Amino acid sequence: MLSERFYDAGTVRQLAQGAKQAGLDDADLAIMNFAEKVARDASSVAQDDVDGLRGHGLSDSEIFEVALTAALRSFFSKSVDAFAVQPDDAYAALEPGLRDALAFGRTPGWDRRRPE
Repeated sequence: MLSERFYDAGTVRQLAQGAKQAGLDDADLAIMNFAEKVARDASSVAQDDVDGLRGHGLSDSEIFEVALTAALRSFFSKSVDAFAVQPDDAYAALEPGLRDALAFGRTPGWDRRRPE
């Protein structure tokens, strides 16, 4: 969705490799950092993290959406990994560099559809 609606494939690849490389504005970078913190260790989120997002103009509802989206994405990713789900045809059709960046942390060869 990011590459279809918001950014080109190169920017999405950079986002997958580390938000600071993608030239995001301060608000988007803060959102990415907050979401990463939620996904890695939600119990480490502190009031300062929430206040930081408020300082970038996010409402409490928007902050909730960021936290919930990060948690749901983490749940989805872990579920997919647990069942060794293979990617669909849309994933296989992505530009190879983007596909590799999105597969970060995966065991080599996990994508059986990917051409060698």
